[in-house]
Amino acid sequence: MSFRAEVRAFVDDLVPEGWRGIGALDDAAHAAFRVRARAALAERGWVAPAWPVAYGGAGLGAAELVVLVEELTGAGVPFGSEPVTPTSTRCSSTTPAPRRAWSSAISTGAGRWR
Repeated sequence: MSFRAEVRAFVDDLVPEGWRGIGALDDAAHAAFRVRARAALAERGWVAPAWPVAYGGAGLGAAELVVLVEELTGAGVPFGSEPVTPTSTRCSSTTPAPRRAWSSAISTGAGRWR
């Protein structure tokens, strides 16, 4: 299966029948879907798709990232990661254990940069 087909199958499993995008949902449904979508994305490392696997990402390359963004945005599925973290994981003065802990929290949806 191609990566594009994998992402399309993921979207098909994630969104309900008749899906018109996140903007068509009322506030409660919007919030519930975002939680469910983030958890499903996190299972695959797609909350932070370009991050190294060691930090909770999927380690995707440029071509795979383009496909992922095209398919998710085309389907109206919210996604994203905090782009500062890859730099922080390489340049931070903290030791590897704390870096892994907070990057893991972000990539699983348990924590976020604000």
